[in-house]
Amino acid sequence: MQVGKRVRELRTEQKLSMKELAARAGTSYSTVSRLETNNIYPRVETLVRIATALDASVSALLQGEEDAS
Repeated sequence: MQVGKRVRELRTEQKLSMKELAARAGTSYSTVSRLETNNIYPRVETLVRIATALDASVSALLQGEEDAS
């Protein structure tokens, strides 16, 4: 599963807008939008902040698996 698809999946499950996720992750709406449409691959720091904002692990975003913890 692609990272962007997994981010979108988790964001919509949590009923967050892209703007809300961006604010929680300390990044821009544009970054979230481009990530979800697979137009960019985020820096590690950005990926960590997005994972934290979604209450998920980075590995869950990369592998498309639910966080077991």
